[in-house]
Amino acid sequence: MRKYLLILSLAANFLFAAHFAWKRAANYYARTRDTSKDSMVTFTYNKYKVLAQREAYYRFFPIRSTDIVFVGNSLVESFPVTPMFNSLKVQNRGIAGTNTGELLARIDSIAAPRPEKIFIMDGINDIGQRVSREKTMRNFEEIIRHIQKLSPRTRIYVHSILPDNNPGTVAVIKGYNDQLRTICARYQATYIDIFPLFLDGTQIKKKLTLDGVHLTLDGYVVWRNAVLKYVNE
Repeated sequence: MRKYLLILSLAANFLFAAHFAWKRAANYYARTRDTSKDSMVTFTYNKYKVLAQREAYYRFFPIRSTDIVFVGNSLVESFPVTPMFNSLKVQNRGIAGTNTGELLARIDSIAAPRPEKIFIMDGINDIGQRVSREKTMRNFEEIIRHIQKLSPRTRIYVHSILPDNNPGTVAVIKGYNDQLRTICARYQATYIDIFPLFLDGTQIKKKLTLDGVHLTLDGYVVWRNAVLKYVNE
């Protein structure tokens, strides 16, 4: 039975990755194609419809009190956590395109089942969407506080924000990460600094990224190896 469930989980993760790849391709095609000569076919991408669909999907597979849950944006959504950690306990609740405010809006549904651990990776979309640093940090604080209120025994882990391929944002991201470290210390959450593992000078290592933000399989292997001890502790 366990073997069957693991196979089912692997298939689900594959479908996650395929859906995300299709969505990105469709969005890119919609932005770049010349529709003046062909109005018969159009691609559209509504972030909030996708968010609602993903939330509905996750509700179909409820979190259990023994689970370890990864939450955040597209970096999490594309992370095949169940097979990479070889455990059905490790669940994915990432949603592409979302920021810390949107994670805050749904964190109660993740914390309410009182999972064993919650791993948070978020913040890069806040920078891209020009959310103020003050607002982003306030959201992180509220996310942690909501988890602690609803599930005091859940262990909370917060990842550093990863570098991207824009040399101009590296210093900005370092500033965000310094504040994240301080917030984690204040609320007794574990801060996991994987930023240096992905940095090559002033940008993300090319081998670890698909497009300057999203990760290759090599990138996910680096991430997995860095947090394995926290998952297993």
